[in-house]
Amino acid sequence: MQISLARLALLLLGLSALLFGVLGFYTYWQVREVDREQNERQFARAHAEIMRAVDSILSQTRAQVRALASWDEARQQLADPAYYGYWRSERLTLRLTYEHAIGVELYDAQGRALAEAVAAPFVAELRYLDQRPLLVREQGRDFLLLAEPVRAAADDGPVLGFAVLAVDLASALLPPDGLRFAAFDSRVTTLAEQARVPTSDVTGKIRYHVRPDTAALSYQAMLRRLFLHIAVAALLFLGVVMLSLERLVGRPLVRLASNIERLAEDADESRPSGLGVAFAIEELERVRRSINNYQSRLEVMLRGLDRKNRRLWKLAHHDSLTGCLNRRAFEDDWRHILELAERRSTDVSLILMDCNHFRAINDTYGHSVGDDVLKGIAATVRKILGRGDRLYRIANDEFAVIFVDAAREHAAELARRCLASIEQHGFTQFGMREPVRLSVGIAHCFGGDARELQGLYRRANVAMFRAKRPDAPPLAVYEPEMERTADIALSSHAASAVDEAISTGGNVEMSYQPVVDLRSRSPVYYEGLVRLRAEGRLMTPDEFLLQVETRHLEAEFDEAVFAALLNDLNVGRLPPGLGMSINVSGASIVDPAIEKRLAPFTRFMDRHELLLEVTETTLISQLQLASATLERLRHQGFKIALDDFGSGYSSLRYLADMPVDVVKFDITLVRALCEDTPRGRMLAKLVGLLKEPGYTLVAEGLENEHMVERTRTLGFDYGQGYLIGPPLAMEAQPVSG
Repeated sequence: MQISLARLALLLLGLSALLFGVLGFYTYWQVREVDREQNERQFARAHAEIMRAVDSILSQTRAQVRALASWDEARQQLADPAYYGYWRSERLTLRLTYEHAIGVELYDAQGRALAEAVAAPFVAELRYLDQRPLLVREQGRDFLLLAEPVRAAADDGPVLGFAVLAVDLASALLPPDGLRFAAFDSRVTTLAEQARVPTSDVTGKIRYHVRPDTAALSYQAMLRRLFLHIAVAALLFLGVVMLSLERLVGRPLVRLASNIERLAEDADESRPSGLGVAFAIEELERVRRSINNYQSRLEVMLRGLDRKNRRLWKLAHHDSLTGCLNRRAFEDDWRHILELAERRSTDVSLILMDCNHFRAINDTYGHSVGDDVLKGIAATVRKILGRGDRLYRIANDEFAVIFVDAAREHAAELARRCLASIEQHGFTQFGMREPVRLSVGIAHCFGGDARELQGLYRRANVAMFRAKRPDAPPLAVYEPEMERTADIALSSHAASAVDEAISTGGNVEMSYQPVVDLRSRSPVYYEGLVRLRAEGRLMTPDEFLLQVETRHLEAEFDEAVFAALLNDLNVGRLPPGLGMSINVSGASIVDPAIEKRLAPFTRFMDRHELLLEVTETTLISQLQLASATLERLRHQGFKIALDDFGSGYSSLRYLADMPVDVVKFDITLVRALCEDTPRGRMLAKLVGLLKEPGYTLVAEGLENEHMVERTRTLGFDYGQGYLIGPPLAMEAQPVSG
């Protein structure tokens, strides 16, 4: 039979209340007077004890701040605070001998803190201090603030500034062995937040309570006599009650508590034994059944949560497209590496890989193909990496690999293997006819210098920028000399120059490089090459085109160049009868406004043959639209030249699909043509193949007579290079008619 715990409790409470009520009334009047007298004595003792403690704190604090104010180094810092931050952390704080001082600061004679950028642990405004000690409450803590003027070498010298010392009142009031008569709760004063009062009012603001006088033996003896007969009468009663409660309530509660403790210690533990036997108390029995059911459900829930947590962690730290770790994982790992470098010497290498012309791949073949390319790159690189190496996708088409405590040669060798594997990967299965190429930048930090490690990502990015240049190999290891080119190309000066060119065009200046007939050596046309004047010098395209491309301003920049070319044609900078070639970006070719922008050139076609040079690496984007636009421009009288032939993706494909009149061989192909190698002989056959349809061939980068004679013999029509003539500004000539 089960009995209600509530009924049992009510019965016991009723009997106890009756018995102790009678005895309590008898002793109440005796206890009250004794208690009052005792409290008054204890309060007086506690007040005196607090007064002594406050006086001691003020004395020690004043001695400490005076010692700091008389310190020669404090005068030196007020005279020249250039290294105040270092001095404050390395010297001033070590000077504090008072153990409860939590902050010290120097102010100049006008009351300004010497370290305004350093967040002080307390607020000490001199207009409140007036060199008098204050009790201050700031940020939930109570401080004593003392200010002492720092004078010149003599005691009566001019005031150079002030030394301000803050003392934590709570810790200072509590000596190691504690106070005897007074005690504190969580806060020691009644001050409101940001309140300030003179220290003469400290004792009135301190909130404390009086410790009970446990030594009052007479009070205790009286209580023992009063309650002795109560104890005798209650012993038998309580014995019966306790025996019943122990068997009916105590033992079940112990079993319940033990079971819950085992659950808390190990949530994955199988259900503890000992709760299979029913309890006599109804409420305890319900608790037992509830705990058993809850434990069963908790085990199921925890297993499910564990699976979900693992999945959520993976989703938060992995790229859903490629399966690589994402930028969040990269930043988390990078923080761990920085923390590791603070504890021990650590060698770190960082590889950054970027897919060349990925935006153009997306524009030409669609985002689904772009996604397949990224997945193919990630899968290929992961096959090369070691078992413990981690591949991160940190941007759209940018990947990273971090090596810790690995040799420099290991990172470079792995990067070369990745490049080779990407070249061999079958991206044509996605419908692409162009190869996918990566640019790789590597930076190393040896010895774990934290400051150098902080800049490792930027250095790897600088190296990757070098690898992206047309004349550079696809892998570059950071060298300090790369900084100059990167700084110029990525500088704010370059950005400002580009912005000015697009907005006003006032800084755009054109240079012209001749293209000559290889047989007569006479100029046939001039290629217009843009320069930007900034800070008193001319910037070459290498210094500003990266700004144009990364900000996708190609069409706007072309418009500024067109305006400069039209102005040169208007003032007659080009001799009549000679042609002029105009470089046009891929973004401009597919811009619907391109024909309108080029229309003003048609009125000069009676005096000059005009060529539009389009770099083949830009034509991958929207090839069909580009072909249609170039065909219409061709019908208007422009000739079309395919520039840098051989430097891009699929040169022969462009010749088959694009309306092209002139083919300009890239300098790397021209150099190869002049070598007696299998590649040179193959390219010579290609020249003959291109001559058959009637293309006009131009050799770029002619540097010596051997190259001139070789290209002329192979059938090239025109040549261009520094041997023939560098790009120069041309003087305006009178325009007839």
